[in-house]
Amino acid sequence: MASPRWLGTAQKTTDVQSVQITAYHASTVYKLTVNEKDVSVIGAGSVNDTAAALVAAWNALTEPEFEEVTATQLTDTVILTCDTAGVPFY
Repeated sequence: MASPRWLGTAQKTTDVQSVQITAYHASTVYKLTVNEKDVSVIGAGSVNDTAAALVAAWNALTEPEFEEVTATQLTDTVILTCDTAGVPFY
């Protein structure tokens, strides 16, 4: 009888997560957390401006937890994409 074998030939996928800012308030602190480390901004004009501020703040950090993930913006949504396929982030 043949023994089943796992070949592991599936393509690695890139971990992508998104956060949508659904409401805006000028004195609210908007925060993203990874590995118990935060990046935060104060509300900046609108949901789109606040998302842009979070993206800029995230991408400016030099700590490894943040450098491994690239932030981009799609209107009011912050999209976080791991730079290495097959590596998850939380």
